[in-house]
Amino acid sequence: MLLDPSTFCTTELTDRPQRELAEIITVRVVKVEKVAPDLLEITVSAPALREHRLIGPDEFFGLLIPSPGREYVPVPRPTSGNLRSHLAQLSDPERPELRWYTVRHLDRSAGALAFQVVTHGVTDPADPAIGPALRWALGAGPGDICGISPTNGLWCRHYAAGSGSQLLIADPTAAPSVVAVLEFLQSFHPDELRSTGVILAAPSLDSFEPGIRGKWASRLGVFHMVTAPQEELLVAVLDRLRTLDPAGYVWCCGERAFAAGVRRFSVSEWGMDPRDVTFSGFWIEGQARG
Repeated sequence: MLLDPSTFCTTELTDRPQRELAEIITVRVVKVEKVAPDLLEITVSAPALREHRLIGPDEFFGLLIPSPGREYVPVPRPTSGNLRSHLAQLSDPERPELRWYTVRHLDRSAGALAFQVVTHGVTDPADPAIGPALRWALGAGPGDICGISPTNGLWCRHYAAGSGSQLLIADPTAAPSVVAVLEFLQSFHPDELRSTGVILAAPSLDSFEPGIRGKWASRLGVFHMVTAPQEELLVAVLDRLRTLDPAGYVWCCGERAFAAGVRRFSVSEWGMDPRDVTFSGFWIEGQARG
């Protein structure tokens, strides 16, 4: 199914999108679905989402959730663009936890937004090794109240002005962004799929949406799913990259050292201009996940 162009501020996206000032929308959980063994999809709803438009297919947002044992207190709109500083000014009982996620789907007609949470194999919300967002997600259910603060996106059609080729590389935490980008291209720039490559990497395929390979492998120029233990994942991906021709644009997100390692490779071994490489660390190995 093709995306509705009215979902987006623009479907051209030749430059990285930026939203000037964040807003905070109080939302209600309407659905929690286990879409893969280690992947939850949470759908939230609010009337304000009927007016919201995505700034790009990988738009990310701040998820504001109550601390354990507390209820969510709606947060006033920031007066500056720094959401974390805004929250720091709130009194302790009102201050929510903040984590960042990517929009997976936006249904404006229903006023509903969905995002995905990788559970890393954890099923118990009381597990001391997990962070507040995963703890909240594992216990979330319809009717729960939280907040979202839509911000910016990372991906753009930067490659369109250059060689025309791009490579998207992600671990499970960034895979929803990659799939959203592919759906965007399929809907608005289908001729660019053949010059797009994708590498998804994880210790287990249980953290990815089912059916990704079957849906996309034949439509893309390159499609690989790489599995290796977390501590060996970067090396496995770099080995795969050495079998490919350099891309004109690289987008890589996921665990911080993983994303940074792909960027170093792209610049040092492929000789890419750093401006042609977008990377971001979504989480840090060794720290509480979520």
